[in-house]
Amino acid sequence: MTGEGGSRVRHIVEQELRREAARIFPKLINDAGYIQPIRNNTGQGEFLYGVFTRRNHYSRYILVVAEPVIQGFKRLSWICETDDRLTLTDEGLLWLRRYRAGSEPFLEQHQLRETSHREVKGLKRPVIVNEGESPLGWLRRRKDRYGTPLIDAHQFEAGERLRAEFERAQMSPSVTSKWESAAPSRRMRRAAPDGAAGLSDQALASRKRVLQALEAVGPELAGVLIDVCCYLLGLTDAEKNRGWPQRSGKVILQIALTGLARHYGILSDTDAASPVRAQLNHWGTEGFRPSLDQWR
Repeated sequence: MTGEGGSRVRHIVEQELRREAARIFPKLINDAGYIQPIRNNTGQGEFLYGVFTRRNHYSRYILVVAEPVIQGFKRLSWICETDDRLTLTDEGLLWLRRYRAGSEPFLEQHQLRETSHREVKGLKRPVIVNEGESPLGWLRRRKDRYGTPLIDAHQFEAGERLRAEFERAQMSPSVTSKWESAAPSRRMRRAAPDGAAGLSDQALASRKRVLQALEAVGPELAGVLIDVCCYLLGLTDAEKNRGWPQRSGKVILQIALTGLARHYGILSDTDAASPVRAQLNHWGTEGFRPSLDQWR
């Protein structure tokens, strides 16, 4: 195998390739990393590559990778070159999920499993959840070019809380037929019609909290919260339904989730206003405020 600059590259066995992938790929995913050539190892005629991450602001590589490993990753389409950098491909991400899954590779490949603390029967307990089920989970794991998640922890928590309240309120549209009410038994009274009369006290309380939260963010922003948090629509579908320009839904959703987090008390008014205060600078020139000496 011939490497960069026409050098001969030794072949690497598949077991070593998998071991290197398990060591390198988590750095590329969790820390928004990439791979770049760093120098030529003249002793063996092979290039060396470095893994750069945001942990040290990409100032220095944190791992060194040999050229045969890089060639093996390319051969399996696990990495690709973009703007003189090597980044992880979808095939590489799917392989890592299967590797981590162990006995359940199919489920891990198509899910985004995370350990989270959720309320179960009134108590918060650690559970394994599929973050990929909700668009918010996908946005939480997705990062921009600077390595920052598209939505922060406060926004994600507020959106998931609204979703849980929406489900407890039984406000989701029914997609199945209810044959019990259509053909009741002679010994049983006909079931109550759908609506507030047939809901439990807990569902009614959740419905009230959902309406209060949507009123708090305002009618201009409530729609995107309903689409994404409650009906689990993607941003692209939400933009089409509301006639918004492409790529505008992310900004609107972020604003709506921030207002929702403030309503729930997850984000205080002081925390929300601190970034604004940091950007405010007075524009007065030196000596614009008169001193007492000038009045004497």
